[in-house]
Amino acid sequence: MSSEKSGLNMSAARAIRNQIAHSSRSFWEVRDFEGTPLSVAHELSRLAARGELVRVRKGLYWRGGDATPLLAPASELVLKRLYPDGGVGPAEWGAATYLRIGTQIPRRVVWAVPGRAPSGLDKIPLVARTGAWKRLVQRLTTDEVALLELGRAWNLWVDASEDEVDAEIQRRVKTGRIRPVAVRDALLTEPPAVRESIERVLAPFAGAKLVSA
Repeated sequence: MSSEKSGLNMSAARAIRNQIAHSSRSFWEVRDFEGTPLSVAHELSRLAARGELVRVRKGLYWRGGDATPLLAPASELVLKRLYPDGGVGPAEWGAATYLRIGTQIPRRVVWAVPGRAPSGLDKIPLVARTGAWKRLVQRLTTDEVALLELGRAWNLWVDASEDEVDAEIQRRVKTGRIRPVAVRDALLTEPPAVRESIERVLAPFAGAKLVSA
């Protein structure tokens, strides 16, 4: 569909292209541009069809840096865009490798998201943690979510020694990437097995045990 047929004149379409080309930002949505939403949406769709943008999902587009402008964005970048307040992180084997306490590198990393999984992300494997609303309340970091996810099957995914685990967790606690108080509060909306597992891991870094709800 041409710009004229979509209701967007040529100068407006050119303005959209110039805005994208001369900006350092990577993600783009209809609301980022002047013009009627329908017309702008048509122009962004047209640019994606021409290979000038990458369509991430309906209404969300990507253009990377100068070196690889049309390389699809990493899953973590997409999810950080959709969940700017945190609460998202890798699950299963990906969580262990992310925290450097597992050596089994998955072919595709599965990502855990709070609440219902967003639609239109068919290329990103997702697991929805519908009841884990404390992950959002505490704005958990990627590291913190990864730690909680490992609590679901610690012995299956983690093959580092206890000393190695303690060293990695300690390093992240010191840098603020894992906050024991926030994680312990988030445990209130996690399954009992996760709470028990992660309490053991956090024992050297936190105070009193979490009181059962």
